[in-house]
Amino acid sequence: PPPSPPPPSPPPPFFPPIPPPSPSSPSPLPPPPLSPPPPLPPSPRPPALPRLECDVSDHLSDLTLQVAPPTDDLSDVLALGAIEPTSSSGALYSRSFALPFAPQPASSGIVAASIQSLSYLSLTQVAERQRALSLRAVLRTDAVFVDRSVVHVAIQLRDAYNNVQVSRSGLSVRLAASFAASVITVDCSTADLVRDDRFYVQHCSIPQLPQLWFAAQGETTIRVEARY
Repeated sequence: PPPSPPPPSPPPPFFPPIPPPSPSSPSPLPPPPLSPPPPLPPSPRPPALPRLECDVSDHLSDLTLQVAPPTDDLSDVLALGAIEPTSSSGALYSRSFALPFAPQPASSGIVAASIQSLSYLSLTQVAERQRALSLRAVLRTDAVFVDRSVVHVAIQLRDAYNNVQVSRSGLSVRLAASFAASVITVDCSTADLVRDDRFYVQHCSIPQLPQLWFAAQGETTIRVEARY
């Protein structure tokens, strides 16, 4: 017998149709801005304090005030000599200091103001260097030659009390060599005049003498001049 026909194919599965997307709803509007809070009322003024009339001197009568160098700093500037007693006038206190001799130049000391033994203010005093009144110079070159004619001089200045530390304010030192009518001058530094490591001695030099000075007979003079 002939073969039987194949069974019919099953129907395709049924899918329900997808509904179209619904239109998007518009975003809600932002809320209106909040109004600023009302200003705070002004703060009440503090009560006025009563005005008191006081005399300062009435409150200082029992205070012990001292104007003097500290006991642990008895320097040469303020620790010696006659001292007037402390005087007071209201709230003003003063004291005068004196020395029987001039202090060493550039030495320092401290003056302190204390109340009831407690120090409140202090000031450092420095003795000024005085102007030079004398000069000492040493010619350190024994002989010069036409090819070696450098002239060296050592200089030291002293004030009225024979101190070698002198003031440099406005000071000028000049070294001069003269032969016949010819003169050579050199401006010297003054930096070493206040240096203890240089023994307050300033060295100055004329680097070279003219060769014509060695071709004639005569005498060369070396002069040192200091002035303010």
